[in-house]
Amino acid sequence: MKKEIDFNQISKEELIKLYLKKIEAYDELEAKFYELEKEKNEALKKIEQYEMKLKISQYRKFGRKAETKIGEKIEETVFNEAEKEIEEEKKEVKKSGRKKGSQNFDKEYLEAHVVETIYLEPEGIEKLKEEEELIELESDVFYKTKVVPERIEVIKIIKKKYYNKNNNEFYQGINDDPFPHSICSADLATDIMIKKFMYGLPYYRQSEVIINDGLYISRQNLCNYQLRATSILEPMYEYLKKLLINTSTKVIYADETTLRVIESDKSKCYAWVYSTGFYDHPIYIYDFRESRTRENVIKFLDGFNGYLVTDKYGGYSKLEGIDNAYCWVHVRRNFNDILQTINKDLWPSSVSYKIVRLIDELFKKEAEFKKRKLGPNRIQEERNKDEYLKSLNEIFTILHNTEPEKGSLLESAYNYILKDEDSFKTFLKDGHIELSNNISERAVKPFVIDRKNFLFSNTIEGARSSLIFFSLQQTARSNGLNPYEYIRDLINILYKDSSKETLNKLLPWNYSDNISKFIRK
Repeated sequence: MKKEIDFNQISKEELIKLYLKKIEAYDELEAKFYELEKEKNEALKKIEQYEMKLKISQYRKFGRKAETKIGEKIEETVFNEAEKEIEEEKKEVKKSGRKKGSQNFDKEYLEAHVVETIYLEPEGIEKLKEEEELIELESDVFYKTKVVPERIEVIKIIKKKYYNKNNNEFYQGINDDPFPHSICSADLATDIMIKKFMYGLPYYRQSEVIINDGLYISRQNLCNYQLRATSILEPMYEYLKKLLINTSTKVIYADETTLRVIESDKSKCYAWVYSTGFYDHPIYIYDFRESRTRENVIKFLDGFNGYLVTDKYGGYSKLEGIDNAYCWVHVRRNFNDILQTINKDLWPSSVSYKIVRLIDELFKKEAEFKKRKLGPNRIQEERNKDEYLKSLNEIFTILHNTEPEKGSLLESAYNYILKDEDSFKTFLKDGHIELSNNISERAVKPFVIDRKNFLFSNTIEGARSSLIFFSLQQTARSNGLNPYEYIRDLINILYKDSSKETLNKLLPWNYSDNISKFIRK
């Protein structure tokens, strides 16, 4: 048993020592208690952060994909005006029914593509015409579509040969063909590439379809046709790249995504996309690289001086002669994600809510500029007026005067914008610059969707070839051309003549005016 202390028998000095010893022991316990309390709070904070990240992850995976405007009804979208118009039309139709005389399809288009006309006469009308006095009324007209199954037609080419007995010389017709010693043609090569890169149908499946039709073309042969075709198309790819680097607007948008290449030692390779902006001829250049390092950006943008609009990936920053303009959609997304983790009733008192509302105001103003069809110079003027700057400056006032919790997602969202505040204000310098990087992000999306079907490239050469074709396909589409017709014609012309003069005439925005001249040749 512990011996009890008789305080009447100990001296004053011993009593003081005993008291100090008890105080020391108490301090140690208190310190230990606070240490445990601190550890508990840090653990709870980590759990809260994990739960927030889980909510954000679930929101991104299962929530609405469009960037939505924060408001009373959470319905309108600032970034997708087309969908908004469609919804308005749906509401109108639901409200009043279909308008009299409205049609589902463009009658002019249908009429222009009629290949056969069928007249339906009432039964026995010929006899009635003979016996009765009939007046023909206005006919009812409707249209039906007919599907003609795709077929491969084979052309037989006979190269006639002659021998001159007098001078022992041979004469033979010249086979003027972009695919010599092959059954492939520009039509077939373009068709298989369009099916793969526009419709996501891999070559092994295409080979099976062709074999079922009775013609054996292996997957490897289809790959070879692509490599040959893109080698012919490469001069146009390089010419478009040169035009992009020397864009008159001095604005380029960029983004990147992964691409697996079996032959590469790297676990991840990358497809980078660089594009012109709203005020330039649409050009989309996809560039294959085996890594995500900034040296790839430096190499591609060699000679470019202007503004680069991107997300905040470090590979795009601090490039010589280039001024970064960072995407405001990414800023908004950070704060909007935080809102998804809290009860909507608490949104009005949230800092994130206020910032999202202010960013939405900026995008609303930008949409109004487009609606009014303002040019870049006018847009720059409007952006630097007091009314516009008030919304922008209020965002940074809130950010600078609020202290987020250390280690929180809110602190991360703050740091994302405040560490590069000047680059988020770059758009004030030039009206050609968009507030978002949506142009290049939309350009990446078709490649990502197709990648889900063909999964990977076997070789580095094949990956480069794929991105050459994808560049021309997406550029043609963005310029309102039929990609199949455009690329087929490029192959048939460029294999004979890829001079600068010819390339210039065949640029997507010059193509329609010049293609007939080449055909007549």
